[in-house]
Amino acid sequence: DIWLLGHGVHFGVTLDPAVAAATGLAGAGDTFLLALAPLAFTLLTFLLAARVGRRTIEAGTRFIGPISAIAAFAALNFVIVIFAIIPAVSPTLWRAFLLPPVIFALGLLIGARGEIGRSGGSTERFAKAITGWAKGLPEHIQSVIVVGLRGAAGTLASLAGVAALALSVYEALQAGPGGSFVLTLAQIMLMPNFVIWAMSWLTGAGFAIGVGSSVSPIGTALGPIPSLPIFGIIPTGEIIGGYLWLIIPVVIALVWAIAMRRLLVK
Repeated sequence: DIWLLGHGVHFGVTLDPAVAAATGLAGAGDTFLLALAPLAFTLLTFLLAARVGRRTIEAGTRFIGPISAIAAFAALNFVIVIFAIIPAVSPTLWRAFLLPPVIFALGLLIGARGEIGRSGGSTERFAKAITGWAKGLPEHIQSVIVVGLRGAAGTLASLAGVAALALSVYEALQAGPGGSFVLTLAQIMLMPNFVIWAMSWLTGAGFAIGVGSSVSPIGTALGPIPSLPIFGIIPTGEIIGGYLWLIIPVVIALVWAIAMRRLLVK
């Protein structure tokens, strides 16, 4: 279930009547949707699939290799889905059968095409054609495009770094050796989610955890959330400074703009 959830599969969850009654929450016995995907699974599948794609091309199997890998993955995913269907926790079937193989296939094809591009063939010719077209543009246009892409990538990477740094408070947890190990495993699976949420919060867009919730620099409104300690860093109520937090991405963008300007103005 966790593996499928990490690939974007939604689950309908129905608590046992005794457990639902013990919670004391109104409507606890109703079926609810679980859709918080631990993106570490998606990233891992994509990266490993890209490696499989490169290896199949290196082995000289440009067609049968990738097709066989995708077919094998889809077949194993089918078995996983069949065993995951139980009355209490039931996956959304079209997502379960489709999304994991699609993620794997995308990673594999990108890895395979990248390897083909290095080893010759139509991909390499296409890359050379694009490069030749770009080199044919006026020099000042080339400079603006390259500098703009570098600045945007640098700004995004820096913002992600700041967001990741903000999550470092996790190290202050005092859960004991065993507890820390379990908590670390659970939270590493969600770490890409946390970084993306922190970036979204810093830009002012905010994010939501559950229907009707909202977390942004101007305030937080949350319902029940998963029982992971790292969720304790989510600010509650009115935030000190409010939209002043938006200065962080503005400053990052300004620094990169100044740095990139030196490459254009000589």
